[in-house]
Amino acid sequence: MRGVGAVGNKGALFTCGKSFSFNKERAEDFFKALGVTYSGYKKGLAQQQAFLEVFMKEAENYGFTFRG
Repeated sequence: MRGVGAVGNKGALFTCGKSFSFNKERAEDFFKALGVTYSGYKKGLAQQQAFLEVFMKEAENYGFTFRG
């Protein structure tokens, strides 16, 4: 199983992977919607925070597990 991991600036570990309920089409739709809504997320900390909050709340509905 593939997953993504990152270490925060204070040493906290963040991981994201697929769960058994993963559905590729639904996941693609989720990422497309996030991309449209947060197209400028690289431009500022507020947009990045909003993007992460939505991702953490909604990711499991689309077959991802997120821990951080």
